[in-house]
Amino acid sequence: MGEAIEYHFDNDYLLMKGQSFNFELSWNKVYKVTKTKNWILIWQNNQIATPIPRRDIDEELITHLRGTLNGHKVKNNL
Repeated sequence: MGEAIEYHFDNDYLLMKGQSFNFELSWNKVYKVTKTKNWILIWQNNQIATPIPRRDIDEELITHLRGTLNGHKVKNNL
């Protein structure tokens, strides 16, 4: 079973923390963000995406994330 991951959405970057890692991704390095029924996918390029379960993100956070992405001109369907 995988380790628990914490996600922090800042105005300048996405920070992911696990027991064995920390990963920071600047919004200007994000290719696009897509939403499906069960996932939010943060695409680093057209082939590599970081999946985040939709159940872990409430609508208020999605609204905030949409504004951040639009401010950085990141393609998204949120």
